[in-house]
Amino acid sequence: ARFIIVEGDTGLGKTGIARALLNKYGQRILPIEATDVWKDNSGAFLASILLALGVKDCPQTAVGRLQKVIERL
Repeated sequence: ARFIIVEGDTGLGKTGIARALLNKYGQRILPIEATDVWKDNSGAFLASILLALGVKDCPQTAVGRLQKVIERL
């Protein structure tokens, strides 16, 4: 299990890398695009992960969200 954050300016190939990884590994890859909503809010970040995992009943607390992410991954 790995968690990789790819950061960089526009045009560096981040999307291309994500597509290549998705083609090779399929559903084992969970691409999530950062948003301004996250800021320093770990709960919002975890909610984005849960949404990408298809979880519709997102817990209200950051701790609950973290536990759900761990459970799903």
